[in-house]
Amino acid sequence: MKFHPLVASLFLTCAVAAAPLAQAYDHDGRDAQKYAAIAAQAKISLTDAIAKANAQTAGTPLEAELERERGVVVYKVKILNQNQIMKVLVDSQTGAIISSYIDR
Repeated sequence: MKFHPLVASLFLTCAVAAAPLAQAYDHDGRDAQKYAAIAAQAKISLTDAIAKANAQTAGTPLEAELERERGVVVYKVKILNQNQIMKVLVDSQTGAIISSYIDR
């Protein structure tokens, strides 16, 4: 097998670049457990939350995530609407829109 310095340097560069990302995650699974506990509380799907947010604020959905905010599990959906990014909070239990505002 022939040694290729370019391949070796590319591999090393990728490994060095990925090292900080690997450290950002808990190695004992606490993050996974935390997110699983939050996800277990959601009664509507991520797809449904995006659809409800998009019905409230027409545009292109850009990003969505499930998180706890002020003790309530919500979906945060970002939607591009007329050159503004709107953030729509959807209750994960009922699908009701909690709020929508311009994301600054």
